Amino acid sequence: MGDLFRQLKKGGACPNCGCAERYKRRLTSGGGHSPYLLQGLGAFMHYADVVVYADCGLTQFFPEPEARKNVRSNEVWRRI
Repeated sequence: MGDLFRQLKKGGACPNCGCAERYKRRLTSGGGHSPYLLQGLGAFMHYADVVVYADCGLTQFFPEPEARKNVRSNEVWRRI
């Protein structure tokens, strides 16, 4: 887990604009009536914590651990 991930999960300032005001929501991602944002990471239903910074709108998704463990082995996700 990288330093930026830890900073964002703990409540650090936005790396884009420095804003400390952020909002969090748990998102269901499973298709159907929910957006299918975590395709290829395992089970049909996934959950992610979504953090949005109020000033610039930077949005970060933090998938649950069960989904994250599949990102390296799934061809849908490309390392950048």
